[in-house]
Amino acid sequence: MNTPNTVLNSASAASQPDELVELAADAKNEATFDQQHNALHKIVSGQLTTCSVIEGGKTIALDFVGQAGEPVSIEMPFDQAASIVMTLPRLLSAALKMQTRDAQARYVFFLGNWSLELAKDQNCRILSLRTPDGFEVAFAISFEISAAMGSALAGGNETGL
Repeated sequence: MNTPNTVLNSASAASQPDELVELAADAKNEATFDQQHNALHKIVSGQLTTCSVIEGGKTIALDFVGQAGEPVSIEMPFDQAASIVMTLPRLLSAALKMQTRDAQARYVFFLGNWSLELAKDQNCRILSLRTPDGFEVAFAISFEISAAMGSALAGGNETGL
């Protein structure tokens, strides 16, 4: 089933976050503040236009059309982009819980296909999961966890470690 992702954006310039998600200690970077006004520069996205990898893979660029129609580009180092990728699924689930008032609600992705391969160092396996629309994520999993997953799937169990 191919379900398009929908982004709801009704934030105003005066809006405040309803919930803050704390980044892992190793993912934190100091926020950049406008020293004259002592406030963050807020950009409200109207539409994501393009995404690209620049500077030989060291930087990720996201291009938007701002709420007022102005072009906006955000460039971030590889490590910051990785931190955002790790944070967005939690934020989407938190937003969905707030919208639905259902503590069990989760933002989920439909699985299109998957692959399992032995890592080059042969100390773990790499499980790659892909959605029908092209989103892909890969996990390094130990042999013990992959065996437990296989048993759980074969036996119809719905528990994890």
